[in-house]
Amino acid sequence: MKKIILLSIIYFCCESVFAQKSATNILKIQVNKTRHIALGTNGASVDIEGYDGDDLIIEAITDKFPKTVPEYAKGLNRIPLSNRPKEDNALGYKLLQDDSLLYQINITTKCKYLHIKVPNHLYLFSIYANDGSTDSYLAIKDLKGAFQTEGSIRTTYISNVAGPFKVYSRQGKVVLYNILWKDNIEWPFSSLNFPSPYIINGGSSDVFLSLPEDLKANISFTGGEIYSDMNLETGPKSTLTLNGGGIKITTFSGGYSFQHATFYIRKQK
Repeated sequence: MKKIILLSIIYFCCESVFAQKSATNILKIQVNKTRHIALGTNGASVDIEGYDGDDLIIEAITDKFPKTVPEYAKGLNRIPLSNRPKEDNALGYKLLQDDSLLYQINITTKCKYLHIKVPNHLYLFSIYANDGSTDSYLAIKDLKGAFQTEGSIRTTYISNVAGPFKVYSRQGKVVLYNILWKDNIEWPFSSLNFPSPYIINGGSSDVFLSLPEDLKANISFTGGEIYSDMNLETGPKSTLTLNGGGIKITTFSGGYSFQHATFYIRKQK
């Protein structure tokens, strides 16, 4: 079971079963909602949204981020470099693993932006996104059901989701807002000892977490700094209590060069 959760190991070690390309800039992949659906992307910013459908829909859109001309470059010609291929919207994917529990694919494209629609209420959805560009991002919204994120990308946005979820960022920034916090929800893999249904591993990132003022929660911390404008009470074992306690939120810290995450917990407006 643990190999299913450790996406980074699976992503780099699994052999491809087959590769497939789309004749257009849109891929539609039939998925079984009772399985763990895991995606890998590289070199692209990604918008993910949940919808009430049955197919995984992946769209590549070029020129989403128009290049700006620096002030000192005005009047000069931009020289294209051979090691920077022109962006195009061709899409393909490689099937890395397909069994009764896990369906894992790696998306291949030269496009810098992907829009992905994910069927709601999957058993578990995972996204492993890598992009070292300074303005790269991963955004997940309106997704109903369990999900987890991993990889190396500059900014991660999570909004209008209920979870359970596990968000992991190695470095950069993580923003979580308008979360539909719920009681009595558990991870699909109940045999694994997850500390809570809401897990935020900030690595060495800045984590911005907005919480409703009346939310009852217990927040546990492992390393990092914390700043807040909320009435949080300090408890034993690095635990903060909000409004007497309730929903369990677990955070972790620690990333590159022994840097730690900084958590900014604000009242949700």
